[in-house]
Amino acid sequence: GRTNQRQVSQTGDSMSYIQRRGNGYLETVDQFETMKEARLMLAEYRLADPLGYYYISTRPCKGWAK
Repeated sequence: GRTNQRQVSQTGDSMSYIQRRGNGYLETVDQFETMKEARLMLAEYRLADPLGYYYISTRPCKGWAK
C-alpha cells in the first residue's frame, strides 16, 4: 500500500510547497515551514514568471529533494 509521507517542520506544522505547472509538466520549486512564508513568495514567483501557473501545495512532487 501507499503511505502518506508528509514532511513536518521543526515546529510540528506541515510544510508548504510552491508548485509550478507549465509546458506540460509540474514541478516543486520551493518549500517553506509556514503558510505565511509560502503565500509571500508565491506572489514573487508569479511576478517573476507570469507565464507559469504557481500554487501552494501540502505535498511536493515525486522528484523533490531538499
